[in-house]
Amino acid sequence: MITTLIAFTLLSPAAQAVHLACPVTGEEIGKPFASINYKGARYDLCCGGCPGPFLKNPEKFLTPEKTKSATFGVGYFDPVSGLGVKADKAEAGPSVYNRVAYYFNSNEDKTTFDADPKKYTAIPAKEALYCPVMKREVSDISKSGGYADVDGVRYYICCGDCAGELKASPSKYLNADSAKHVHDVVAVKAVKKSG
Repeated sequence: MITTLIAFTLLSPAAQAVHLACPVTGEEIGKPFASINYKGARYDLCCGGCPGPFLKNPEKFLTPEKTKSATFGVGYFDPVSGLGVKADKAEAGPSVYNRVAYYFNSNEDKTTFDADPKKYTAIPAKEALYCPVMKREVSDISKSGGYADVDGVRYYICCGDCAGELKASPSKYLNADSAKHVHDVVAVKAVKKSG
């Protein structure tokens, strides 16, 4: 009993298991075949037949009526602060909204999100895997330290400090060079899980 209590207290307060389902088949996933990043979240897929259809039209699979209660994705970011957060290091969460589990860097952010999740899950139609502050590309959404939404574009930036800088002074950092990195929001190519 004491060992169990100690183990429980050593876990992150947010370390609650989220059971993901494949957005294509609706089946619960044990070991994912592949993952796809889309709209700031990771979607795991169950088999080799699922990545192609999901990449082609992810929205088709994220709103099916037959799987209303399934959780399909895990957000990479605290949707209130816009900063990166990992489930095992989160202060709070998860909160599931529109089939995505979100984690938070503070209990206050979770409370704020839960009061109006729609406000914090609106995503611009354009994105850039580029940090205008440091003038460097971000290799993958999962490697981003956060994001800043400016003028209808979500910039996935390198770190939390840059998110604050960009939000505070967008005209200082946004220019023709940063505009070259802006594109429509798309699902990125599936990467086969190893091991």
